[in-house]
Amino acid sequence: MSRFLYFFVAVLLVSCSELSFKKSDQVQLLQNEKNAIDWKTVDDWPTFSNCIKESNLQNRWDCITTTIQEHCGVFFMIDELVNFKNDTLWATLYVSNTGVLKMNFTQISDSLMNQMLQECVSSLPQMIPAIKRGQPVNCELRLPLVFKTIETHL
Repeated sequence: MSRFLYFFVAVLLVSCSELSFKKSDQVQLLQNEKNAIDWKTVDDWPTFSNCIKESNLQNRWDCITTTIQEHCGVFFMIDELVNFKNDTLWATLYVSNTGVLKMNFTQISDSLMNQMLQECVSSLPQMIPAIKRGQPVNCELRLPLVFKTIETHL
């Protein structure tokens, strides 16, 4: 029995020396982790406080756009915007990691329209920033602003 025990210990010692235990380089592990992250997507979109309850991303997006439409719609209920009736204007939303919202609009030549859009954006409530791996991050969204005239017959 003692011979078997010596043989077993000898095999165990030889086999352990064959295994290679390499200490991983922490810098290399961090770099590999950074490369594995998809930085073009976020885990959770920026949102308004009234849209947090929406767990489905499509429902949350609908809530965000509805909030912007309802909030900004009152700014555009005047007759002076004849050039923008039945038109679509693209807006790029920049939401900082602190929730500050800025919008950049394409193809605006009308100064009244530009002024009204800036007033609308500045009066929007602060947004909750996008989340990536548990941390608030800057985010950019692009959305259409659709203007439609309401026909009234006198």
